[in-house]
Amino acid sequence: MRPESGGCGRRRPIEIGWQGIGKMLRITVTEGASEQRWVLQGRLAASSVEELTTNWRINRQDRAPTESCIVDLSEITSIDKDGEQVLLMMIRDGAKFVATGLYGKPLRNQNGAPIRLVVPWKYGFKSAKSLVKIRFQKEQPPATWNRLAPDEYGFYANVNPTVDHPRWSQAKERRLGEFFKRETLMFNGYSDQVASLYTGMDLKKYH
Repeated sequence: MRPESGGCGRRRPIEIGWQGIGKMLRITVTEGASEQRWVLQGRLAASSVEELTTNWRINRQDRAPTESCIVDLSEITSIDKDGEQVLLMMIRDGAKFVATGLYGKPLRNQNGAPIRLVVPWKYGFKSAKSLVKIRFQKEQPPATWNRLAPDEYGFYANVNPTVDHPRWSQAKERRLGEFFKRETLMFNGYSDQVASLYTGMDLKKYH
């Protein structure tokens, strides 16, 4: 998958080194009162991609689009190109990814322990850290950053190079380990997968 927009803003895209347990893929699905949770363990590659795709389609075909689904990738050891495509399919279907590990080790407090949300097409501050409870609401709730500095941080916080932060341009980014800047991609490169979620929305107004 493409690097997530890490840190608190736009300056530190990162690639996650997922920790894992084995060579085959293990899929565990649990049902909650208001959400479904998937835990994937092992390798997301080769024949396991077809297995995950089949299980996903069977389990999600009768689900309401608004029903929450959390996918835990923290015990995935490797992901090939076909694995990336099935994860993108899951994102289009509304899946949210969470992490409990980083670079082969459990998340530290400063990285968002015990569990962190991963939303790679949004700015890093929307990948919420240190989750201990999830509460669903009918109305848009006030959030920390767009409440404290609404002129700087919007509620949706989609990666959008055409909307500058009041104090700097977001048209270019520099990745960790690279000297030169590169063009920032709309939705951090996930336009084909997630742009339809925001059809008809003024992305400059609702940034």
